[in-house]
Amino acid sequence: NLKYIATLGHGFEDFDVEMTRRRGVTITNTIYGDVTIAQYAMALLMSICHNVTVQSDYTKTGYWKEKETNPQASYNQLFVPQIELYQKTMGIIGLGAIGLWTARMAKGFGMKVIANSRHKKTGPQYDSIEQVSMEEIFERSDVISIHCPHTKETENLLNREAFAKMKDGVIIINTARGIIIDEEALLEALESRFFLDFLTDFLYFSGKLPAAVSHKEDTHPVISFLIGNSCTTICHDLICNIK
Repeated sequence: NLKYIATLGHGFEDFDVEMTRRRGVTITNTIYGDVTIAQYAMALLMSICHNVTVQSDYTKTGYWKEKETNPQASYNQLFVPQIELYQKTMGIIGLGAIGLWTARMAKGFGMKVIANSRHKKTGPQYDSIEQVSMEEIFERSDVISIHCPHTKETENLLNREAFAKMKDGVIIINTARGIIIDEEALLEALESRFFLDFLTDFLYFSGKLPAAVSHKEDTHPVISFLIGNSCTTICHDLICNIK
């Protein structure tokens, strides 16, 4: 008697879509936060560029303890390299609603934005975004932000060949799906290329994170759906879908 399935997320990976089509069952997803997820992607980027928490913790605790024994202790110590985004190139994979908002936010930091999507996007909202091939995304980007869905075409999209084309010092942000990145190739890149930073709020497809490389990567819980009005939006959109 099942006629309708609603998911509270963006993706359909957990559903046998072909089976539901054969049986006439409708599935809907919930686009709860294009702005929310884009903002979270930029927050991950900021954590690499400035790591404010480390500097703040020293100011609040470490500095004062050090000053007790060393009156000449420096207040302005720098513990992590600082990265300026101005004039750097942001490469966006997947120029849907989330990718578009990420592009707008990157533009606000003075970044050049290039993007690749399954279909070329048209309209005035895309005029300031240079749409390029996937190969150009890999070769030109200082930061790569992934916002495409998981499909057969995007599975392991970032593989050994893709990593080999990237710039030294590239930062990769994945708020899409873990399986879009070839896990073994990623771990090899993290082990052999110290300059590669990778930020994600999704565990890898196999769920493995060897301790040998965990310090070279920032992993975060999936909390973007808890930001701002996202929970309210999820419930509202779900009710609208049912109606």
